[in-house]
Amino acid sequence: MHVQLDPPGRVADVYVFCLHEPDEATNKNVRDPANWTFWVVSRRRLDDQLGPQKSVGLATLGSLARRIQWSGLKAAVDACIEEVRK
Repeated sequence: MHVQLDPPGRVADVYVFCLHEPDEATNKNVRDPANWTFWVVSRRRLDDQLGPQKSVGLATLGSLARRIQWSGLKAAVDACIEEVRK
C-alpha cells in the first residue's frame, strides 16, 4: 500500500542513517558491520531542526545525533523510541 502525504512529511518515529566508511566498497567489507557508522534520530528532532528539508549532510547529522557503531545501534534506537514516547 502506497500512501502519499500532502504536504509531504516524515512517517517513521525513528530514523537510522548509516555510512559505509571505507573508500572502496567490496563485498567483504560491506558485510562487516565494523565498517559502518550509524546515527539514530527521532522524527521530532528532524522536524524541529530541518523542517521539510529532504536531505542531510554529515555535519548536520553530527549536530543531531552522535556517531555510533553497530554494537550500540539497538540501545540508541531504544533510547530514541523512549524519547518519542515522552
